[in-house]
Amino acid sequence: MKKILVYVILFLTPIASTYSADSTRIANLDSNNDLQQIFEISNNFTVQIFAQVRFAFGSSEEGTSSGAGFLIDKKRGWILTNAHVAQNSPGPIDVAFNEQAFSPAKRVYIDPYFDIAIIGIDPTIIPDNATEAKLDCNHKHTIGLEVAAFGHPWGLRFTATRGIVSAYRYTEGYEQLQTDAALNSGNSGGALVDLSTGMVIGINTAKLNKKEKKSEGLNFAVPSAHVCPIVALLSENRSALPPLLEATFGRKLTTDAVFIARDGENGWSKLKSGDQIISIENLRVRNPADVITILRGRTGPVKVKVIRNKKTEELLIQVQATKPILGSYGVDVSGILFATPRRFGAEGALDGFGAYVANIQDGSTGSICGAQAWDLLISVDNKVVRTIDELYQYLTKTRESPKVKFVVRRWSRSTYLRVEHFILECNIDAVNKIQIE
Repeated sequence: MKKILVYVILFLTPIASTYSADSTRIANLDSNNDLQQIFEISNNFTVQIFAQVRFAFGSSEEGTSSGAGFLIDKKRGWILTNAHVAQNSPGPIDVAFNEQAFSPAKRVYIDPYFDIAIIGIDPTIIPDNATEAKLDCNHKHTIGLEVAAFGHPWGLRFTATRGIVSAYRYTEGYEQLQTDAALNSGNSGGALVDLSTGMVIGINTAKLNKKEKKSEGLNFAVPSAHVCPIVALLSENRSALPPLLEATFGRKLTTDAVFIARDGENGWSKLKSGDQIISIENLRVRNPADVITILRGRTGPVKVKVIRNKKTEELLIQVQATKPILGSYGVDVSGILFATPRRFGAEGALDGFGAYVANIQDGSTGSICGAQAWDLLISVDNKVVRTIDELYQYLTKTRESPKVKFVVRRWSRSTYLRVEHFILECNIDAVNKIQIE
């Protein structure tokens, strides 16, 4: 039987000096790098986060989730965490420092690509002993480095676990730092700290769950090198959005090198199937995550160097930013929540689809018409729907009948090798715009 590996996210139902690498020890540490000092300082910048989901988008679920985060800017009140902790769905967020009460927070930025988010709190409520975490933006891929992971595993508040950096690898669409430091539900969004410097080299994100057997020591974090540009751009009041991907990437089983799986489109049309991207703007590209980080915040013409038919060529592509998550919206149709597919246009399976079923509220009018989560919407009343805007405009105009016909595409439950199409006739008693803020 084929073995299935599943990544489990860990939560319950030039750069400004603050963020740059520093060859010296971080503030408040002596030259002996006393571990007790590192643990004390790390617990002082660690926070606990509760987020409520009232309308579930994507992989979110209705209810309350708990995770971790850490302070990166005391003046602005910025806290770094995972996107799946902050949630890309509407609902309140509360934050608590060690031995402090919970206070409301707001979403500042949620990244559409990496599992990264920044939330903000009122700076005046930050306790005096809270410290800013220092991100190691130029961390070398050192295997065997001793690290500690901070968070609140299974509700055990302000806990640290110790281990080493096991590997850096590109998997599941992202570059990840692998560690054997124990991570459990409640560690998501917490800091992974280098015990030789006290600096943050990763943001705890997930653990590997092997379906047939219990896995141990296979835990993952987003490397700080991919996070630093986001923080730096936002601190300069610039857009930190990743590029709109208008090409599909592929890779060989034995290497992370970036290949174009099929011809690029629109501004990326000069990229052809089989091209290997080796650099962008003279910066080396090791894997697809590097493409995102190098192009983050850039728009307009960009130089890309590729190997094509064993020859090196330099091409010019036109880059535009992807759409932000914050400010986007879904359409709640009598309990069926339609939203825009994430990373739209980047993956062939989503091409041509501008809306999908993000969630279905139990007991709602819409729940009885046969829709399922992740259905891709093709048309409504025989009118092709290409965007959420088109869907909202159609459903809010005057209609003769409360019944609407949706045509959806659905992956077969028996095999992922084929898809099925269904005609769903749903009674509509309410249409509401649900915005992510």
